[in-house]
Amino acid sequence: MSDLWDWEHTGYANDKASAVFKCKGWRYTQKMRYKSMENRVTLRDIPGDARDALAQQVQLNTSEFDYWAHDLKTYAGTDGIYVEISVPNVWICADLLRGGSWYSDQPVFGASGSIGQIPTQLFTWTQKVVKCESFEELQLNLGKYQGKLWGMVLFAHGNKLGIMTQNRQDDAELYNQSTIMLFLAPSRYKLAKIYMMQCYSGYKGTVSIRQKEMLDILSLIPHKVYKWDYIVYNYSRNKFPDDESAKKILEKILRSLFQNQEELKILEIKVNDHSFEVRVRVDWDINWHSYGIDVKVYHGMNVMLIDTGDVKDWF
Repeated sequence: MSDLWDWEHTGYANDKASAVFKCKGWRYTQKMRYKSMENRVTLRDIPGDARDALAQQVQLNTSEFDYWAHDLKTYAGTDGIYVEISVPNVWICADLLRGGSWYSDQPVFGASGSIGQIPTQLFTWTQKVVKCESFEELQLNLGKYQGKLWGMVLFAHGNKLGIMTQNRQDDAELYNQSTIMLFLAPSRYKLAKIYMMQCYSGYKGTVSIRQKEMLDILSLIPHKVYKWDYIVYNYSRNKFPDDESAKKILEKILRSLFQNQEELKILEIKVNDHSFEVRVRVDWDINWHSYGIDVKVYHGMNVMLIDTGDVKDWF
C-alpha cells in the first residue's frame, strides 16, 4: 500500500481558526527537493486523489479545494517530500435569541437557543467555536474569519421574507438572512454545515410584500440606490405617468432586494392610489444550499425542532 498522501491531522494554526493536516506527498527526487526548497510548490501541484482524500476528512467539496485549502508548506525529508496544509476550522454559533418579554421570549425562546446548541457541540469539539449574541457580532465574525469558516448554526426568530429578529417585540432590531449570504459568498466554497434554526429559514412559496414589508427590507440593505426609501415611503400612483411605470420601478427595487434569490419569481404587482402589493415566489432552501453542503433549514415554523412546513409530508 502506498504511503503517499495519507493525511493526518497534526494540530492547529491561526489561534485554532485553521486545522493543520500533514502527509508525505512525493517520493524523494532532486527535482522535487529543489522545487520545495525554492517554495515553488503550489496548490495546483496537489493531485486529484490527494484532494479527494483531504476533502473527505474535512467534509468540504473537492471541487472547491483551491478556495478552502491555505497556508501550503512543503519540506524535504530523507524518504520524501512532506506537505502541510491548513483548512477551515471555525464553527460560528450564533444564539441571537435575546431580550424581549420576561414571560415568553426569555424563558421560552431564550432557553431554546441555549438548549439547541447542545447537539451541535457533539461534532464541533475539534473546531474553534465562535459564539455570537447579536447580529453585529455575527457580521463582525463572518468577516473576520472569512476563508476559515467550516460551519455555522443560528438561532433567531424569522419570517418568510428572510427577516430575522432577536425577540418578538415590536421594536426589535431587524436583520436579513440575505446579508449572511453576502458575507459567505466571498469565500467561494460551501461550508461543511449550515444550520439555520429560525422559523421559515428555508421557506419555499409565495409571499405578499406591501409598503411596510418593503420598507423593512430596504432598511436592512447596506448599499441601495439613492431615493428608493423615499419612493416607497411616499408612494402614490399619481406620481407616475401610468400604472406600468409604477410597476416597473417597484419590480426594479424588488429584484435588487432579492438579488441573491436564484428562484425569485414575481407573480403579480398591484398598484392602487396610495398602496401597492407585490406577490413573489421565493425559495430560501435552494439558496442556502448554494452556501453549505449539509444544510438544515425550516420550511415552516420551528416548533421544538419540528418543521411544521414538512408536517403535510407525514400523511
